[in-house]
Amino acid sequence: MKKYPGIKFILAHAGGFVPYIAYRILLTVLNEKNKAQQAWTLIDQKHQVPEHLAVLKQFYYDIALSASPAALPSLLEVADPDHITYGSDFPFAPPAVVGFLNGRFEEYRMHSSLRAAIDRGNAEALFPRLKA
Repeated sequence: MKKYPGIKFILAHAGGFVPYIAYRILLTVLNEKNKAQQAWTLIDQKHQVPEHLAVLKQFYYDIALSASPAALPSLLEVADPDHITYGSDFPFAPPAVVGFLNGRFEEYRMHSSLRAAIDRGNAEALFPRLKA
């Protein structure tokens, strides 16, 4: 990310397992010596953890096949809300699967401005030339 700051990476499917292993990623960026102690210190001081995981907020994420009650909250915990876009995985996923997960997304309780941003606004900001 530092070497190529102009590249905007989009991690498909809510980043896959990235939100799930965010704290393992944290451990890899800490010094070799006393990693466990450093991690617990950061976790105990919750306001410091996002600073160390800021690199994850630089990525963009789509929600293709990932709007489940387990995946979406994990993504929202790790990602910058302005970096989450809608995705369906159509035509690769069967229409019934896309429809089912779209239904889960519609049922997920979130502020209407966040839903509008994920549905369209964030993608328009990422790809301004495609804005209608």
